[in-house]
Amino acid sequence: MSHIAIHSRAKKVALATLAAVVISTGLSAPAQAEGAAVGAHFTTTDPVLLAQMGAPLAHEQEVTAAGQTGWTQTFENGTLYASSFGTYPVFNDAKAAFDGRQGLTGVGWPTSVPTVTSGDGITGTTQSFSIYPTMRETGRILTHAGGIAVVKGHPYVEVRDKGLNFTGWPLENEVYHFVGGQVGWQQKFTRGLVSLIKDTPTPYHVQGDLYKRFVATGDVAVNGWPTSTYQWLTRCGYWTQHFTKAGLFGADNRWCPASTNAQPTQAQPGAGAGYTLFSGYNGTAVYFAQRALGMSPGVTTKLGPATQSALKSFKVRNGLPNTAVIDTATWNALKTGMPFSTSTWSKWSDVPTNANAQQRIQAMVNYAKAQIGKPYMWGGTGNSGNPVGFDCSGLMLQAARAAGVKFTQVSNWYDVYEASDLSNKMFHSTELQRVSMSDLRVGDWVFYGNKAEGLRSRHVAMYIGNGQAVQATGTSVGIHSVYYTSGYDQIIGVRRPIANTGASTDVAALPAMAPKMAPSNTTTVAPVQSPTMFIDNVPLAPVAVRVSAGKVNATSTQITGSGVIATVGTGQSFAVPAGAKVLFIGGGWVVGASTGTSVTVPAGATQVLVVDAGKVAGVGIDSKVEYRK
Repeated sequence: MSHIAIHSRAKKVALATLAAVVISTGLSAPAQAEGAAVGAHFTTTDPVLLAQMGAPLAHEQEVTAAGQTGWTQTFENGTLYASSFGTYPVFNDAKAAFDGRQGLTGVGWPTSVPTVTSGDGITGTTQSFSIYPTMRETGRILTHAGGIAVVKGHPYVEVRDKGLNFTGWPLENEVYHFVGGQVGWQQKFTRGLVSLIKDTPTPYHVQGDLYKRFVATGDVAVNGWPTSTYQWLTRCGYWTQHFTKAGLFGADNRWCPASTNAQPTQAQPGAGAGYTLFSGYNGTAVYFAQRALGMSPGVTTKLGPATQSALKSFKVRNGLPNTAVIDTATWNALKTGMPFSTSTWSKWSDVPTNANAQQRIQAMVNYAKAQIGKPYMWGGTGNSGNPVGFDCSGLMLQAARAAGVKFTQVSNWYDVYEASDLSNKMFHSTELQRVSMSDLRVGDWVFYGNKAEGLRSRHVAMYIGNGQAVQATGTSVGIHSVYYTSGYDQIIGVRRPIANTGASTDVAALPAMAPKMAPSNTTTVAPVQSPTMFIDNVPLAPVAVRVSAGKVNATSTQITGSGVIATVGTGQSFAVPAGAKVLFIGGGWVVGASTGTSVTVPAGATQVLVVDAGKVAGVGIDSKVEYRK
């Protein structure tokens, strides 16, 4: 309730007193009071203004509010206020906004007439108010085609000091919010909003595309309070602002990871200068040099003894120094048909700079899949046009570049130079986010190595979902089970090139992915030879399961334990160990079963689970299968 004292001039104007109370309560004014006339405190008012006010509806009233005593009188078209600041109106079109902010108590006494004002391409009126007897202006009512609102407190200061061209026109009065344990206010304007957390000194603006996305994604309730000014984030190429719940919030949903991770490219990469190739160097440029020398390049494209001998002979014949070095002059003489910069070639991004994470992951997967069937090439990092081949890490590097990912800690160099340990450099790079095998997602890179070497990476593949990974191994690029280690002992970890936000922790070696078993009164299923069980030369992954004994019904007993599982296709045939039972699974249910040593996948099955036959005699078609999480 507003704290306004009303002093009646006489008992006969009691009805008029009620009419004046609408200043603070927002009630509709009654019909014209008996004998109402322009009050004594308003007879000297500008005649033009009085004419605009229309006929008086109530007698004038003495009112004490906002630190001083004055007089008010209600007319057809508004209310006149007389105070130490002068006599000014609040017309009916602004009255609702005035009353909505508790009238004289909340907004103060008018200190000016409405003034036509332009800003932000809009023309409207502004009127000043003061809630303090010593200040000429502490708030404003702004009226325009988009609405009428009171601006006071910090939003008023912003409007006063920065102008309407910066803040825009208000679209609402201040709105109180309680979000994330914090109380505050925000007020929306045509150019965005002004927001302030209670008991903090600084209001913040949210404007432009940031404001549009802020509102579209749930406003303050979802994103929280702004805690910084907006700023241009060069590394991601867009405007950003920090919020209490959303954290770093951008003008669109483009991928913008933490600054410690690999970043999005803001321009297409150049060709690079090319590396001078010395004895022992590897890769695509060596391949083209070998071909120009009349050799038949194989999987091992290394500048080894045979290549060095052929190279020296060629250089002597062409008047070049008798060395096993391929510099620019030697490359030009070889006429490989490729630029000298082939060794530093970078795939151009296939996505726009504002692409989100999912679009980038898809671009990375698409590029890797497009190379299926390309020859495996030691140290191969691809080339312009139709790539002639890749090794495992070279394929990952260029696929990430296709997704617009920029690295600063790894490059073609680590595949080209003699050690050729790019996959190990990738695994230990702090730019790639560390994740666990249990959090494996499409686009993640899975690294493999030998137990005797600890966490030294020898191979890398890209996970593409459904238990599969695309990788350059053997003689070509292909798709294999993510557990196919290319002859190495174990999976040593997972890295996420298109990082999400949040803390990144190191990952221990993961030879298997077997979650813990929940205790229950069940029969244990003995594991089956998981290290030596293969389908099409792909090892099956160990897994812990719970299956129903017999068809699922109210009395079904449950059998839990472990086995091995793989993704399969209809019609696929393979051998299984003696004593094992194969459960064909589709949609989480057993659709077929076999205890034979040679089986064929029936229609409707997408996975096979291999367990100890002696422990699951009662499990068959229509049994429910659950994988422990």
